[in-house]
Amino acid sequence: MATVTIESCISDDNRKVLHNHNLDQSTFRGLKKNLSLTKRRKTRESDENSNCKRKRLAEDEFELDQRIHKNIFDLESEEADRLCSYFRKNLENSTEKRYLETICTSSSFLRLTSNLTSLSRTAAYDLLWSLVNFSAVAPENLISHLFCQTSRLLSDIRKTLSGFDVRSYLLRSNVTQLILNLQKFDEIADEQFMGTQSWALGCLLQGKNPPASHGQAICSLPRLLFLLETCNEKIQLDVLKALTSFTDFSERCDALATPNFIEKVISLLDRENSQFQQLALFISGNFLATSETYAVMLMKSGFLKRLDKKLHGKEHLKLAWWCVDSICSSDMSIFYYLATNQGFITLLIENCKRRSSIQGFAIRSLCNMIRNSDKSLVLRLAGENNLSEPIIAALSVEDQSLLASVLSSAMRLHNIIDAYDEDHAENFAQLFDELNGFEKLDNLANNCENDRNASTAALILERLQQKTGFE
Repeated sequence: MATVTIESCISDDNRKVLHNHNLDQSTFRGLKKNLSLTKRRKTRESDENSNCKRKRLAEDEFELDQRIHKNIFDLESEEADRLCSYFRKNLENSTEKRYLETICTSSSFLRLTSNLTSLSRTAAYDLLWSLVNFSAVAPENLISHLFCQTSRLLSDIRKTLSGFDVRSYLLRSNVTQLILNLQKFDEIADEQFMGTQSWALGCLLQGKNPPASHGQAICSLPRLLFLLETCNEKIQLDVLKALTSFTDFSERCDALATPNFIEKVISLLDRENSQFQQLALFISGNFLATSETYAVMLMKSGFLKRLDKKLHGKEHLKLAWWCVDSICSSDMSIFYYLATNQGFITLLIENCKRRSSIQGFAIRSLCNMIRNSDKSLVLRLAGENNLSEPIIAALSVEDQSLLASVLSSAMRLHNIIDAYDEDHAENFAQLFDELNGFEKLDNLANNCENDRNASTAALILERLQQKTGFE
């Protein structure tokens, strides 16, 4: 009789033991048939369970669809939460234009989006996801239709998002470390994946409300500097936006302001892309305002040459003059090059006299030069330039703090000139009078809201009038 040999494996004291079974063919066919019947029975039971579940879901969906079309629900009820969850689930899984059109024109969806700020946080969250998914796949005409139907939608979205404070939650959850862990995929990552990382880090680390913790920032720095070396400009811009927030904190500047990074920032000022120039100027300005050590590093790397070009250009003038203000607030050795550059001084004086968004920076820069320079440099500035005009123009500023700086520098300028060059002192006073400087000082002395500034103005007026023989 023909037989069939079957091997079976059983465990015996943690050992696997093979056994051979010799069966005749009729017995083997019977076993095989029974096994097939068992499989079919289990499959049928599974199908019946799936059908029952599908039927229940279909009944729930049908009931929900009916409520959606009838628009019967309270905005602050669990029904509204269910509807928002329903819309989110369906918009995640469907890209058919007909279905998208049905959704965005349904009265219930329009009602929900029109009352976004009245929904629970859960419902608002699901509905925002629905809007994101809808905007990602829907044709432009449907997107336009939806947002036109609900005119307040964009404003409501902003209000709702401000309540979630997502960034603070992500920072507290230390999501930055999870993003940093993605560097293990660098060998197989494409530009899009790297770009997503740089964008996410930039969003989390940029800003001061609240700022990322010092530990999070320092741990992220090596990764940011690595991403900065990529050839993708979008990635580089995301990184630089994050690094602008680094430079708002002096202790983080210590970790960032290396010679290599300073040279990188200087090279960005030569880029044709205006965004790179803007971010590089912002980072440079913060370095200048933080430490004279960083200022020296910038000067040695050729910053002043690039800055001079920006001052004579049309873009980012406010940032450029802010940098000048920071330089002139430093030691004389830092701003000496600017003070002895006649082209720059001429430009500085012109901007002190001209009303503009940069006038305040120019006035403060000139005042700091006069107050922080040694006597020989002050005499040189006064001898080569008519400093009466910019000072008289600056007497009209409304900012009392800036006015105090103007009066202080005017007093020092007059005292130095009077001590070292009597003829020049008389000419300075005469010119001050001819340009209506006496009138402005008299007005300040009698009407200035700040008593100290009024007193200083009166004292300067008295000394200048003595030089002109005015009684």
